[in-house]
Amino acid sequence: MQGEFNYDPNPEKGLRANVPNTTEKREYKKLLVNIKNNMQKDIQRQYGQTDKPVFITYQTGAQYMRDTLSISMAQLEAANEYDDIICAGPIYPMTDRGGHLDSNGYRWFGEMLGKVYYQSQVQGKPFQPLQPTVIARETLPTQIRIKCHVPVRPLVFDVNLVPKIKDYGFEIYLRDYRQENKQIIKQVEIDGDDVVLTCEQPLVGDVIVVYAGTRSFIEDRPKGKDGLQGHGNLRDSDPYKAFFKYEDLDEVHKNGTFIHPRDSFETRLRPDYEPRERKGKVIYGKKYPLYNFSVGFYYKLPAESKQISVLGN
Repeated sequence: MQGEFNYDPNPEKGLRANVPNTTEKREYKKLLVNIKNNMQKDIQRQYGQTDKPVFITYQTGAQYMRDTLSISMAQLEAANEYDDIICAGPIYPMTDRGGHLDSNGYRWFGEMLGKVYYQSQVQGKPFQPLQPTVIARETLPTQIRIKCHVPVRPLVFDVNLVPKIKDYGFEIYLRDYRQENKQIIKQVEIDGDDVVLTCEQPLVGDVIVVYAGTRSFIEDRPKGKDGLQGHGNLRDSDPYKAFFKYEDLDEVHKNGTFIHPRDSFETRLRPDYEPRERKGKVIYGKKYPLYNFSVGFYYKLPAESKQISVLGN
């Protein structure tokens, strides 16, 4: 139920023999809620507790997303609709190798999970990830405004922890989600808790707004390196402090041997891109930053609508 393999149908990965795993948003969300309910009932019955265990999840992302982000949106919607499901945010800001988080990435996101657990279950403060609340047309026909739920102000476009993504990860389409309908974005700017997108052409008809989607890539991609599909640069300014520090996975002892063990064929464990400080230095030996990066999203603003509300607050 983690979601990655629900983006590609496979008859060997379904709930029953010869039945493919679901790739449909509503069905996945239904199954996710069902397994939550079943696990909670089992735990309550087994241990005699009255409280339901809370589900703290992540959002499937990066190169695992496909098309309209159906599974990622199902996970986000479930967290927004059920009080006992909390989305701790996306995993794309964390370091990975080939789509799987590396040791820094897992430790880093573990810190995020701990932060969200402590805030929501110990301090009793509700948590929702950085995400849109309203998507609206502006007076200028070339503009779209995305109003956001921002956990800790202000909003920031961070091109150090995550390399600069084309248009900071935002995309606009007219009518339907096809490459030929993708609009040229001239400007992306932050306005308080909002992000304003200005396109080259008037946005007439159905407008599709995507962030950290399948066609989102690093702006200046060095040859032979990861394109950072499904990433974005939008984050909040949460100052919450981590316990652990970002490690140099290729650090060596004085005798030249690697500190971090590896298979004999592995000459390098560092990912293609590593988080950096504003001055450009990799954050080796520094605590993991626990900012809340925006979840990936896909929303359609119908032709007849001036705006849509996508989060009920």
